[in-house]
Amino acid sequence: MSVLLPLSNYYPFLRIELNSGARQALLSVTDGNGNWVTEDSLSWPDQHDGRWIFYWTDRVLLLSAEY
Repeated sequence: MSVLLPLSNYYPFLRIELNSGARQALLSVTDGNGNWVTEDSLSWPDQHDGRWIFYWTDRVLLLSAEY
């Protein structure tokens, strides 16, 4: 998540969505209003299949239940 530190200089709030399955993962970042910021595909062999949502604000990563 090191890419989040420079992004936080331009975006005070970020929504991070991680979708994984079949040993691959897609990390999508939006500004919280649905506007695309960045996206990256990852090879992640030990990640469980599923969808996780996180929030990044004030250099703190929040779980979806914490927001």
